[in-house]
Amino acid sequence: MRFVSFLAVTVCLVSVPAAAQSASVRRAPAKKAHVGAVVFGIVENQSMTATQSFDAVLDTSSVTLVGAGGDIVNLWKTAFARVAVTHVQQTGTRVAVNGTTTVPLNIPLTLSMTPIELGGGWRFGGLDAKSHVVPYVGAAALFLQYRETSEFADADENTSSTFTGGSFFGGVDIAIKVVHVGVEGILRTVPNAIGAAGASQAFNETNLGGGVVRFFFGVGF
Repeated sequence: MRFVSFLAVTVCLVSVPAAAQSASVRRAPAKKAHVGAVVFGIVENQSMTATQSFDAVLDTSSVTLVGAGGDIVNLWKTAFARVAVTHVQQTGTRVAVNGTTTVPLNIPLTLSMTPIELGGGWRFGGLDAKSHVVPYVGAAALFLQYRETSEFADADENTSSTFTGGSFFGGVDIAIKVVHVGVEGILRTVPNAIGAAGASQAFNETNLGGGVVRFFFGVGF
């Protein structure tokens, strides 16, 4: 009988530390993700809100921009900060608008836009088991450098201004080791930027924003 009691006490003494150790293992905090960076190149297509104005001057309302940017990731949990710069320059012609009729003046007009984005967002859990595919959303302040120049134009006919606006974006980042590729959808708005003269005044268009499809490729650190 004494042997049975001794055996029971021994089992309890061994089991309690083992159980406590098991509980400790279960409660171990998850490893915190380290702050990192992703540097990427950009190719994007923007469908301009000012459709008629761009169609009249450039014969298209869609422009392709190229540039670069970077994200600082895991700043707090899965929050990230972003800076990105893209640029486009295209040549069209000055036009005269009479009612609904657009008349090309055959005066070459070079138009350039440089959107600069400063913002951030939130990355969500991976769509696959190893979190190679990560969706995210975000927003940014937008500073748009806009120029219109003609070789033989008077000084007051050329324009060079910086406008402010905003953008909202969402996308998917696909990471394989240090290589990152992905796609984004972006909505840009730059209100009260144009419309004081020329084709944009005739068509009553004032916004230099639009819908953007962005492709990016880069490396993470």
